[in-house]
Amino acid sequence: MGKVTDELIGLIAKQVDDHGIVVWYDPETVYGEVAEGLSLPETTVLRYADGFFELRHRIDPLLEFVEEDGRLRAHAEVAPRLVVYVPRDRPETHYALVEAEAAGVVMEPGANPWQRNTRLKVLAERVFKRISPDRAPEIVRKVEQGTVSLAELDWLSDQTGELGAVKLVFGTTVARDVATVFASSDERDAAIEEKKALPELADLFRTDLGVEVKPKGPIGDARRTLCRGLLLGELAARCEAAGSEVAELATAAIPQSRSHRQEVMGLCETWRNRADLRDAYVAAAEAIEEEANVAGLDLTAKAIAEVETFASIETRLLGHAEEQLLAGAAADGLTLARRRKQSFWATVELTNQLRWSLLERRWGMETLGNGRLLFLWNFRVRC
Repeated sequence: MGKVTDELIGLIAKQVDDHGIVVWYDPETVYGEVAEGLSLPETTVLRYADGFFELRHRIDPLLEFVEEDGRLRAHAEVAPRLVVYVPRDRPETHYALVEAEAAGVVMEPGANPWQRNTRLKVLAERVFKRISPDRAPEIVRKVEQGTVSLAELDWLSDQTGELGAVKLVFGTTVARDVATVFASSDERDAAIEEKKALPELADLFRTDLGVEVKPKGPIGDARRTLCRGLLLGELAARCEAAGSEVAELATAAIPQSRSHRQEVMGLCETWRNRADLRDAYVAAAEAIEEEANVAGLDLTAKAIAEVETFASIETRLLGHAEEQLLAGAAADGLTLARRRKQSFWATVELTNQLRWSLLERRWGMETLGNGRLLFLWNFRVRC
């Protein structure tokens, strides 16, 4: 277990101590494993399994305060210590457990007061505000997007330190902001060296981005490793999102988890779109592209249709689009041309933008004369 799970169990235990009976609804089944292993002192834990009739059959004896012979049970005035876990939305149950609810309390997402609110983002926010206030908003954003699980939150919370040196050097401990600045410039290298912040940076990049950099050694090497992990990670993630895996990157040191890949995609997109860091992105992308031989990777046009990571991707898509035009294809290519003429590498290299604009104008024509075909082909050769 980790800090977020511990927070949840602490809340449940407090409600049991205060009220005896807790009916715990989990409509998104976020806490199934926690409920399966839940064990509290002198407390019975029942879990919904085979319907409410069966569950009520197990609950009812615990709610009885009269013996079979009519005498009051010992300590009948004290509520039993009982937790009932139901992985359903409360209204959907048609209040099948109303007796237990009336005798105790309900815990569920959005419950009031906050001590009974089991919404995952609320638990995560409370934990990370304590252990790393700067990073709490970013963690909450990931939870809201559904890109991080309870297990991942537990792992992340156990890895999280105060990152004091990183805070002093960068003014923040938000991984996306720190990584973007660090990847773009060596201006803070002297401060990183002075504050001995590289080990903290390595921890931050590993836990929040899934990129492993060496905590010791030249800072420039750490920057190159980070850039490689970010850019190749984005390429792999976007190809995967398009339903295609890049076999050559299967063993590469890039982010592996879904949440890390989502974070890396957002970071790279932000990096490209920042006017003050545009040149730094271009330089990093060109260096990694050559080092990793991106132009030689086995990539289909479908897989890279939404990729803007490297310049060779743009070149490859343009070549594919022009071949499709010459072959007489229309609709898909027109959509691609309209979208890609505003892509990052089309705005960096205006020749690319001109080629996409030409394709957009020429595409969709039902008939292309030989003269037009020749014009297009000559333009493509010159470019």
